[in-house]
Amino acid sequence: MRREVHVRFCERLGVRLPGPTLPHICTRSRQGKFTVHVKTIAKRFRRGLKAVGDWCKRHRHDPVNEQQKTLNAKLRGHYQYYGRPTNYRSIWQFYGRVQRIWREWLGRRTRGKRLRWERFKDILRQFPLLLPRITHAWAGAGCHA
Repeated sequence: MRREVHVRFCERLGVRLPGPTLPHICTRSRQGKFTVHVKTIAKRFRRGLKAVGDWCKRHRHDPVNEQQKTLNAKLRGHYQYYGRPTNYRSIWQFYGRVQRIWREWLGRRTRGKRLRWERFKDILRQFPLLLPRITHAWAGAGCHA
């Protein structure tokens, strides 16, 4: 649906669309009602991962507990901004990619010896990363009457 047609359709229903930070997708709920879904823009998703990767690169020799605290703060901020019910898949993907990035940079702290996933899982048990969570309820999930 073209944006202009979509906006007119939403105005007719009395729905105010979300801002430009999260693209919206008009669809119907399982009950058949009109709903607006939001999803993280791919460019912003990549930008967030790049920022995490750059930070991990600069701080790879810091103690692991300090790295974990900062990464959790970064994840918490991402979840608070993008944590919408219809965006759950994207924040889980972000969480998984942050884990991979962190493992990659922890593995570069020494020469020759690779950091295997089994060892990284032990590190995660001791220094867990925040799991994705929805921070915006359905009432404010994208459409405001």
